[in-house]
Amino acid sequence: MTLREKNVFSISIYLSIFSGIVYGIFKYFIQSESKWGVLVQHPLQSDFLHIHILIVPIMVFYVGYFWKTHIWSSYKNKKSRFRKSGLILFFTLFPMIFSGYLIQTLIEVNLRNYIGYFHTGISVLFSIIFLYHQLRSRKLF
Repeated sequence: MTLREKNVFSISIYLSIFSGIVYGIFKYFIQSESKWGVLVQHPLQSDFLHIHILIVPIMVFYVGYFWKTHIWSSYKNKKSRFRKSGLILFFTLFPMIFSGYLIQTLIEVNLRNYIGYFHTGISVLFSIIFLYHQLRSRKLF
């Protein structure tokens, strides 16, 4: 895996994390008031949801692309320094992707809300572990 490929992969994850955080802030913390005094979603909320939905497939593509060269080879190498954080990333990735897919396809509102909370939680865990994985691999701590 070349440095350029690693950087594109990392950038796609950083953009996914950023767009998800901004969307979450608009969804859960910022609401606008309509001219009749009713609370409605912020006008930029749907824009960041669309950005997030467009960026995440690039990240998923790169996960598949790096399966053999990085993920599987690091898993087989039992002496790999970052194996634990990589395994946690791997095992949080698929529930995160699957729950994101379910959010877009479920019709029942309560179930979609519960899946949305799960997606938010697993995404926060993934983001923290990914940042830790990146910082350790760059020997920043």
